[in-house]
Amino acid sequence: MPEENGSPLSLDMIREFRGSVGEEAFAEVCEEYLRNSEELLGKMRAAASAGQADELRRIAHTLKGSSGAVGAAGLQGLCHEFEAFLSSGGQARACGDMLERMTGELAAVRRAFREL
Repeated sequence: MPEENGSPLSLDMIREFRGSVGEEAFAEVCEEYLRNSEELLGKMRAAASAGQADELRRIAHTLKGSSGAVGAAGLQGLCHEFEAFLSSGGQARACGDMLERMTGELAAVRRAFREL
């Protein structure tokens, strides 16, 4: 869940994580997460265009896990919704709006990381 203050991040989780790994390692993990997440969203768009629901669900699951690990609770929640949509028979080609929401949320996460 995103923070009540509107942040897409779970700030308590971030503080704990940053404290355990140190500032430099935390920054490296965040940058790697953002790079990988952009790549995963690109793969999701391609899978949606090709109608590959199983591939979309697999990628969404991966993105959900990595988002949770870095405290990107908003994106983690969207990934969960996306997985549920596909698992309940949602069509891969009908995912454009959800993918756009996820793209917007990743942009918000990127901004929030910069403000930490």
